Order: sequence, then C-alpha cells, then structure tokens
Amino acid sequence: MASYQNKDGGNDTSLSSPSTVDKLSPVVVFAHGAGAPSSSDWMIRWKDMLGKALNAVEVVTFDYPYISGGKRKAPPKAEKLVEFHSDIVKKTVAKYPGHPLILAGKSMGSRVSCMIACNENISASAIVCLGYPLKGMNGALRDQTLLQVTVPIMFVQGSKDTLCPVEKLEAVRKKMKSLIGLHVIDGGDHSFKIAKKHLQTKGSTQDEAEDLAVQAIAAFVSRLIAARYGFSIVEGRGARSNLRNISEIPLMGVVEQRFLWSSAERRCLQLLQQRNTLASIVQIHAFMLRNALETNVNLLTKFITACASLALFASADPLAGIHHARRVFDGPTQMTRVFVIP
Repeated sequence: MASYQNKDGGNDTSLSSPSTVDKLSPVVVFAHGAGAPSSSDWMIRWKDMLGKALNAVEVVTFDYPYISGGKRKAPPKAEKLVEFHSDIVKKTVAKYPGHPLILAGKSMGSRVSCMIACNENISASAIVCLGYPLKGMNGALRDQTLLQVTVPIMFVQGSKDTLCPVEKLEAVRKKMKSLIGLHVIDGGDHSFKIAKKHLQTKGSTQDEAEDLAVQAIAAFVSRLIAARYGFSIVEGRGARSNLRNISEIPLMGVVEQRFLWSSAERRCLQLLQQRNTLASIVQIHAFMLRNALETNVNLLTKFITACASLALFASADPLAGIHHARRVFDGPTQMTRVFVIP
C-alpha cells in the first residue's frame, strides 16, 4: 500500500487538492530495496531527507507485494515488479498533475525505477538512484537498463559498495544516453554506512556525509526542474514580447559544417560569460528552443540550445557542457528526445 507523506510529516491517504502548492515542487515516488520494506529505519530517514531537500509536495513510498504485510519472501526478478511499481507512479501523477515527477529508489528499487523511466507513458524529470546494484549476485554487470534510459539520473554511491564499484559505474556512464550526476560517499557501503574509524580519520560524521549527498541530489534536481519547468515562468511561455531580454542573440543563416563548431562554441561561451545566472541561462534555453521549433532555424541555433541547457549541469565547467552537447549533437538522438518540451 502506498503512503503519502505531507510536508508536515504526516501521512494522508485522501486525494487533497494540490492547487495551492507550488507547481515547481516535485512529487517523489521512492521505492525500497530488496531486503527491507518502506517502514525500515533507513527508508523512513531518507524519505524525510528527500522530502525536505527537494521541497517535495509528496514523497510516496510503498511495499512491493513480495514483502508487504510482514511477508519475507525472496524478491522476484526486477522485471516482475515493474507493473506494480508503474501503477503506483501513475496514481501519484494523477493525484498531482503538472508537478515534476522524480523516481527514486534504494538499490533494487532504483533499478526498477530506471525500468519505469523507459516507459513512454511515464514522463519523469529525473531518477535518483541510491546505491544502484550494478553487479548481480553472480557478479555479472547489469547495465542494459541504464544504457536505455534517456531520463537524467543522479547516482549516490558508497565508495566501498561491492555491488557497484565506482570505477565500473564510471565506465558505464560514458556509454549512457542520459545526463548523469554522481555523488560518492567516501567510505560508505551499499547502504552508505561508514565505519567509525573512517569517520574519525576524516573528522566527519555519518549525518554530515549523508547531508552532503542530499545536497548534491537537491542541486541536480533543482537545475533539471528549472530547465524544464522554468520555461513558462522565466520566458513567459515564449511570448515574442519577452525577446527584448535576449535580443542580441542572432538567428544566423545556414553555416557550413566545417565552420559550425568553432562558431557555435565561441558564441555559447560568450552567452555563458555574459549571462551566468540560472535564470538567464534558462532564458537563453527557452528562447532558442522556442525559435528552433517555431521557425525551423538552423542547426547552429539548436547546438547553442544544447550548450545553454547543458550548462545548467556543468556551471563550474562550461567546456564540459559543450563537450557533452557536441556528443549529443553528433549522435543519432533527435533533439526533441534530448529536451523535454514544456
């Protein structure tokens, strides 16, 4: 059964109206791991932390059938949990239409969440994977689902997690289609538990380590929400009257392929240097995306759109965003599949 956590910490099973809630507040569907239900101390603690950090309108947790009602059966294959999990997600989306959907999961729950995100009928803004089980019980690498996902993913992994060695995850990341964030908890195991001796050596605490992880999640998700849902707020739904804010951005004619890269990269860097705030980058993204769709401007405009949008995820290193954008631009993926259009 699904449990809905309100912002005040109470549980509510009624379908209360979300009309007064900030529309940028996400709704989170948080799935448990293979060995412990949603009522475990770990799940309750992280449910609370995610809800507060993301300013979530609801954090929805539930128990898969094999473990509900105090049952302790062995978990089935992850694929067999997809239908039940999908139903929870669809009910949650129906309760809060228009709110960004975040799929989160602990271990097995994160793997099923990634499978859910591949469903064309479910539009998630991001996936938060807490201890992704990259290696199976037999040691085989389970990366097929990750290679299919196009939804942005934030990974939080313990550096001593034997089910997901960081170096193996890094290798998989290079092959993935989606935007990826990664926060490594130094000394953490599969459930992020850090040995006391390690904490003493680092002069830190378990709470501090987990708080840093939650902050990283919040930063990643907030940028995604700004990029996707900030369009109507910052850009006024693409109204032409708002173009005065970015009138200096030229709509260039057709550019030869050999000239495209240097021109696009130089222009994008100029835009990022002149307009280095989150709101202005969203303005650039919204303007370019709107015009690319309405007037069918050339590939250069689309490329700058990619750079400006991806800069949200690489604000400290714009060149990294451009490098990623170039890879996306060169690839077979359609631009409309790279960006979720408001």
